[in-house]
Amino acid sequence: MNLAKLIYTSALCFVLSLNLSSQSIELVADFNPGEEDAFSKFPNKGAQLDDNTYIIRVNDGVHGEELGMIRNQELTFVKDINPGSEDANPSFFTSLNGKMYFSAFDTENGGALWQTDGTENGTTIVFDPEPSNGLIKPMNLIKSKSDQIYFVHGGGLYVSDGTTAGSKFIASDVEFVREFNEDSEAYTTYENGIAFLQNDGSENLELFVVNDDELQRVASRSISSRFTHVYGLGEVEDGLMFHMSDSPTGVDDGSYLFNKNDLSISKFTINQGLGGPQRVVNLNDERQMLLYGSGGMYEVNGKENESIRILEESWFGNAGQPFPHTLSEDGIFVFPFEGGTFDDPAVYA
Repeated sequence: MNLAKLIYTSALCFVLSLNLSSQSIELVADFNPGEEDAFSKFPNKGAQLDDNTYIIRVNDGVHGEELGMIRNQELTFVKDINPGSEDANPSFFTSLNGKMYFSAFDTENGGALWQTDGTENGTTIVFDPEPSNGLIKPMNLIKSKSDQIYFVHGGGLYVSDGTTAGSKFIASDVEFVREFNEDSEAYTTYENGIAFLQNDGSENLELFVVNDDELQRVASRSISSRFTHVYGLGEVEDGLMFHMSDSPTGVDDGSYLFNKNDLSISKFTINQGLGGPQRVVNLNDERQMLLYGSGGMYEVNGKENESIRILEESWFGNAGQPFPHTLSEDGIFVFPFEGGTFDDPAVYA
């Protein structure tokens, strides 16, 4: 993906305007009758199961927040995982081998890893990491290129191939960090496994790599404060990039490169005067898009002399506000944002 080519798609905007102007907005179904919401007010990110099916968390006002789906433009209820009016809170949807895996809670098993094929009978529990502890559930599911699902549960790191027999514990004292302000994670897919950054409880940042069930600490770097925001971890050509901001003195603010060849972590200069980006988008396993608000938008691949400034100014939002976009094999589509830089849809190819 080469983002140096910026295309404001007037044709796309024209098509969108035709579609919007020729149709009126109509209520398809009042899934949760009355004034109550059918969708959670909290982050509720679904995922695509197949060409016609999208798995999501829904609330019909009777069963609590449970598993639902949108199939052929129809919203339906799939299964009452936690029977009665209590919530199952299905979340962290991750597709693997034609099924959707997710975290959910029920009073019998507590928090556990579940799977669904979009049917009630095909929605079953896969793995309960800690049957004696019903108060927590698997968090931050992430699928590797080798079709393994990694997740954390109660401070432990686990891996699953989607079967009960193929689900196991890897290591303790592991946390997958997500920074709210930057709406970005400090964990990512890497090579055939995953990588994550974690503070050791003092002023030391550690980088770990996991392949299959082997955990390795590959690098570390001292930082000025354990309260510094660490985020935007993503794979690039020569290793991994991540970013820091809001350090007490500003000395840590900026971008960093982990070089997989010599296992070093060094500060990465994109443009003098820029600190940590407001938002980070992992475009693929070689490039990131960095948004600095008034500082512009950049495409980076981990090589300092190859960073490309795409826009003089870019999108900016409030703390925790998601950057409105979607990724495809062909590029990134940026949705209009009222009051921001993108007043019209834009495509970067």
